[in-house]
Amino acid sequence: GVTGAGQTVVVVDTHINLAHEAFTGKTQGSVGLATANSTLTSDPAENDHGTQVASVIGGNSASMIGIAPGASILYGNYATDASTTAATNAAIAANAVAMNNSWGYDSLTVGTQAFQTLFSSPSGSAYLNALRTYSQTGVVVFAVSNDDARTHASIMDALPYVDPSLEAGWI
Repeated sequence: GVTGAGQTVVVVDTHINLAHEAFTGKTQGSVGLATANSTLTSDPAENDHGTQVASVIGGNSASMIGIAPGASILYGNYATDASTTAATNAAIAANAVAMNNSWGYDSLTVGTQAFQTLFSSPSGSAYLNALRTYSQTGVVVFAVSNDDARTHASIMDALPYVDPSLEAGWI
């Protein structure tokens, strides 16, 4: 009986195909863009990944039903600090219950040096502050690397280790 109806989830990923059949059964306006990223690329894998993630979360069609088919989905990208900040601020504004991120910085190991590299600039600091605000009321989900050969977490999926203020709202 739990469908996600009345809830919003933000997906921060690569491009999404808003016309994909997994979203045809969703009500008007229940799939939207948190940041401008609706242009598909020539790389089907890049287009497919974001669409697949969003479909697993909230798809609802004749051939695909996600975990929370009644949930609204806002979609953002991680191309820049500004776009991740905008997606996180959209999560705050929409009172989203979760914000899914299946991306990261595989080359940056967990520690203060990587933390400073990512968040010492004004745009990085704005993103970190948005994450801190959102994690007080919603859940930030970060997938450990999509690289099966990786054996350790990277900075984004383990960010609460360096910034414990995020821990309560981080998976």
